[in-house]
Amino acid sequence: MIDSRLIRSSALFVFLLSFTFSTKAQITIDPVNAESFVQEIYLECPIYQNQEQIDRASEVLGRILIHEVALGEYPECPLLSEVGHKNKCNPNLDYSTESFDPASFNPLKYHMKFYAESAVYYRVDGQNYIIEIQPRQ
Repeated sequence: MIDSRLIRSSALFVFLLSFTFSTKAQITIDPVNAESFVQEIYLECPIYQNQEQIDRASEVLGRILIHEVALGEYPECPLLSEVGHKNKCNPNLDYSTESFDPASFNPLKYHMKFYAESAVYYRVDGQNYIIEIQPRQ
């Protein structure tokens, strides 16, 4: 049996391919933040605070775009609150979307589909932002 989330994600992808975001702004996440983001999520697991993790994080961050769109647009996007959390090595991570700031957003705190074969989209709960993770080239 096919997972309904997969069908919803596939339908969303086809829909978004056929329609350009009517964005107010498109924001990127600077890969320079990779080291501090890795340190944040692996605070109590120093074994993971290494150059390999930083390089991997930098590559992922370079493929993420945050689109500012009207709140009612694209309701079919999965919500960020539905994504699992990486809190094993830092149980005090903040996952609140109430004061979402694209400039300081650390997507590595979430179990997002960073290595999907096609673009993946998430809506920030109650906000005007959609997070796009582009596939690896």
